[in-house]
Amino acid sequence: MVLSQTYVGLFDHCKKKLIMSKTNKFMIVVYSEATSVGGVTNAISMSLLDISRKVRVKLICRKEPEILKWCNELSNGNVSCQGTALRNHFDIFGWFDVINLFRVLRTARNARVVHFHLHTPFSSIPAIFVVRLFTRARIITTEHYVTQIRFLRRRKLPIFLSLLREVKIALQLYLKKLSLKLVWRVIAVSESNKRFIIAYFGCLPKDKIETIPNGIDSTRYSTRQSQSRLRENTKLNIVTIAGLNNQKGHEYLLKAVPIVISTVPNAHFLLVGDGHLRGLLEKMARALKIDHHVEFLGWRTDVPEILADSEIFVLPSLFEGMPLSILEAMASGKAIVATNVDGTADVMVDGVTGFLVPPGDPSTLARKIIHLLCDPQLREKFGKEAQMRVINLFSAERMSLAYADLYQRALREN
Repeated sequence: MVLSQTYVGLFDHCKKKLIMSKTNKFMIVVYSEATSVGGVTNAISMSLLDISRKVRVKLICRKEPEILKWCNELSNGNVSCQGTALRNHFDIFGWFDVINLFRVLRTARNARVVHFHLHTPFSSIPAIFVVRLFTRARIITTEHYVTQIRFLRRRKLPIFLSLLREVKIALQLYLKKLSLKLVWRVIAVSESNKRFIIAYFGCLPKDKIETIPNGIDSTRYSTRQSQSRLRENTKLNIVTIAGLNNQKGHEYLLKAVPIVISTVPNAHFLLVGDGHLRGLLEKMARALKIDHHVEFLGWRTDVPEILADSEIFVLPSLFEGMPLSILEAMASGKAIVATNVDGTADVMVDGVTGFLVPPGDPSTLARKIIHLLCDPQLREKFGKEAQMRVINLFSAERMSLAYADLYQRALREN
């Protein structure tokens, strides 16, 4: 009797260990090479809101302090974080980064779904190949900035360097097409991005590409009140929130400032964000003699309050995926002037939530800013329409449920 009880106890113990070993496996691995907290990291956070309550998720990210802090804040009972020295963007040396590729593979080997959030068109390609070759996981990619491909040849180079660039681009595009063939689903963050992927990578079946727009928690912005600390001396604040890099088009905004202040002298421009172009942009502001009208605020944690203290939001980007900052401004009830580029044009309605202007056109940008500064009723009308649009179409809950459905389909089919 005692012996039989011992065997039963041993059997129950082994059964419990087996169950625990199975449940300790990560069902979903999410992989990101993002180097700073922003649109991509927000999209990851929103996408995991629902599914992380149901299955275990491992998030693989870079080791930058800002990224690790975000990742650790996201961690809970079902979400854990793994920092890895991943390479930034795609480069040929990524294929020989065996140690980190092995670490990714070791984490992903037992996962049933591996989801790559791509912050550039060519990021993560080596990791996608490794996971596809050595695991049975369903692979998903979210293409946040795929339209960046259009700007690969924007910079003028000497003939020899231009030829080398063409070889590099051809190799990148070839490997990109191969990687897309290996994945289970490609997620576009906007309908225009989906159309671009279908047109540019014609090898993909249309049912392999789905659209899940980015979303935000609009209540963080709609309930904020102005703190009045940025409204000194009856200034009319125009704010932009974006990294200070070539993509975001700050140089065209600075060129528009002299035109604006010649008509609206109390216009004041707040540039929230940081990046490698900050020094050049500050120098440009001084050269244009507009430095008293432009304030570089760096990255801030009080974005909702800054938006509440502003009259207009401006985004002069040359290309976009689906800009988080536009959604934040809409949720804050702000009228918007932005460039008519993919992603932005999917979110805004020209003449309803704000104005869309051609990219790289300071004159038109300035004219639309002046129009809104001089018409408070129109600003209020656009702001209300923008707020309703983001609540109805771009909520965090809507995005989270869409990703949860995607993950559950992937888990069922694997």
